[in-house]
Amino acid sequence: MKEHSRDTASVAKDGDIGVLTPADNLPEPIKTAVFKLKQGEVSDPVRQPNGYYLFKAQEITAKSFAEVRDQVYDEIQKQRMQAWMDATNKSLVITYDNEAFFAAPAPAAATPPAAGK
Repeated sequence: MKEHSRDTASVAKDGDIGVLTPADNLPEPIKTAVFKLKQGEVSDPVRQPNGYYLFKAQEITAKSFAEVRDQVYDEIQKQRMQAWMDATNKSLVITYDNEAFFAAPAPAAATPPAAGK
């Protein structure tokens, strides 16, 4: 496909985009196409703003739980913290007893320089 590509970065790597994971920040159409492929399969064309892409799953691997345990723990912790923050923000009721506290102070009057100086 090298001869049909207009993407210079892709041509330079023979079309290899490297290893992709579901956690990668990919456009949803690409993510959907890539992660439904079985090893050796080629995707249907995926339209993107800069052209069409075809993906081929050269190799599909899975990491063991021991290899991803820390990532899983961090993600769960992040999700729980976000849920707690969202619930806390929704439960807050903020009132102001003195709205004038937030008003900008009046600018100080300029004092003219003393005569003779």
